[in-house]
Formats: sequence, C-alpha cells, structure tokens
Amino acid sequence: MLKKLLLGIILLLIIATGLLFSLRLVSDKSEVQTSERIVISASEKVAIPQIIKITSIGVHTNIESVGKDNAGRMANSSDSRNVAWYFPGYKPGELGSAVISGHYDSIIGNPGVFFRLKELKKGDEIHITDISKKTYKFSVYDVREYETNKVPLNEIFNTYGKATLVLISCSGTWDKTTKDYSKRIVIYSVMK
Repeated sequence: MLKKLLLGIILLLIIATGLLFSLRLVSDKSEVQTSERIVISASEKVAIPQIIKITSIGVHTNIESVGKDNAGRMANSSDSRNVAWYFPGYKPGELGSAVISGHYDSIIGNPGVFFRLKELKKGDEIHITDISKKTYKFSVYDVREYETNKVPLNEIFNTYGKATLVLISCSGTWDKTTKDYSKRIVIYSVMK
C-alpha cells in the first residue's frame, strides 16, 4: 500500500513538472520576435485605429471601421477621402493581418485617398494612430497588383504570427459593364 502511495506521489510530481514545463513553453510563445527584433506581447491591448499617415504619397486621413457589405465582401469607407479598416479582423499592431482599403477615386472621378497607392515602394513607412493616441509604424515589404477576380484573400486576411498591415485599392482600367476596376493594388507591410 505504501509503495502504491509513493508511486502515485512520484507520478503526480512528474505530471506536475511536465505541466509546468509546457506552461512555460506556451508562455514563451506568447511573444513573437520578428526579423526587425520587435517583441510584441500577445496580451498587449491594441485600440481601435483612428488615423493613417503615409507621408511618401501625401495621405493623412481618418480610418472608418467597416464590416461586410450586402455581397459579403469587405465594405468601403463612406467617404472617398477616408480609408476603411476591416473591424472583424485584426487591429493594426496585433499579431495577424490588419486590412485597410481606400478608394482610388470618387464617384465623380476625383482622386480618392489611395489614388497614389501604387507609388509606394519597399521601405516606405505607414503610420497608424489609434484612439488612445499610440502610433504604430509599418514598413512596406511588398507591392503587388492582381486581377480583381484573382486577389489572394487568404494571403491578405492571414492569421500568421507577425503584426502586418495590408493596404488595398483599385487599379487598372474601369469596366463600364461591371462598374469596377480590372485590378487591385495590394501593399504588404510589417510593423517596425
């Protein structure tokens, strides 16, 4: 009987030690270090984004929170001078892709907020300021253009462990039949 009790205690100690070790591993994984040596805590609170600033293309405007439109796609901003952040997704500064779209032009053909988006290049900075006045800096690492029907949504709305910001707008030529542009310009950036 004493032998079984001692074996039980030893077994419990082994299990408890293994549990503590595995909790330590999970705790260590709650922080991710990117190639830029940024440490982001998964528990850090990130507020709602409010302002986007992209000096290299003259953008400094409000961010509207949007969900899906009637067709199930990401909704647009209500004003062509503002951008739209997809609020069911990640916030800029959280681990995963935050997605912001902006109009290429207005309904009457005037340049929209992202009219010059395709001018961005690797290394350009994007600043997002949230409602608590904290600013997050992102650096462009890729610029791509896709046919409208071939936009890689899984790549844009990803959930991998880096704090990324994806900007998207129309490009290409206007199709009078579909009332849409033929292409999308997509800017990929990572938090600095």
